[in-house]
Amino acid sequence: MSWYGWFVLALILGGAAWVWHVLCAGDTVGCVGCGRCIAAGECVLRREQAEKRGEKPRKAS
Repeated sequence: MSWYGWFVLALILGGAAWVWHVLCAGDTVGCVGCGRCIAAGECVLRREQAEKRGEKPRKAS
């Protein structure tokens, strides 16, 4: 493979890693649509994550 082939491969893999990081990492939690945030006033997924980290859970807005 020539140098530009390796360069294109690195760009593709780097882009895929960046997209994966944006979608799956960070503080955001994907909503599963359970409806408990509307009924109880707080997100169940965020509450569970906050309890694992030892933080006080935030209310859903």
